[in-house]
Amino acid sequence: MNKPRSLILTVISFSLFMYLASCAPSPLHSEPARVCEYGKDKDCVLYKVSGSSKKIEASFLDANAFRYSQIISSSWQKSTPFTTGDKAYITAQNLTAEGGVECEIWLNGNKIASQVSNKRYDIVICEATVQ
Repeated sequence: MNKPRSLILTVISFSLFMYLASCAPSPLHSEPARVCEYGKDKDCVLYKVSGSSKKIEASFLDANAFRYSQIISSSWQKSTPFTTGDKAYITAQNLTAEGGVECEIWLNGNKIASQVSNKRYDIVICEATVQ
């Protein structure tokens, strides 16, 4: 009688462990630790994503190389501080079979990177070194 009980406890413990592991926070961050206001702060990078797709995943790196990701339904923008020599990087993926997607990186009023795709499920990548 003791072995079946032990087996049941083992299965329950393993199931609980797997459930808790699935609830653990993702290595992706939801928001950058530092913020800046594009147009007012020097060396503030502005990431932009837009497109006709109804569902787009935008992922970007901050100056500390932390990756952030979020699902959007139309246009989106995010500003984050950088210093000279940092690499700005953003991807945008069309998550549907229709529409297109575009990414842009702006620094101090200048567009420093952009890419557009009208292919279904395509990914666009914008990257630039802050100078």
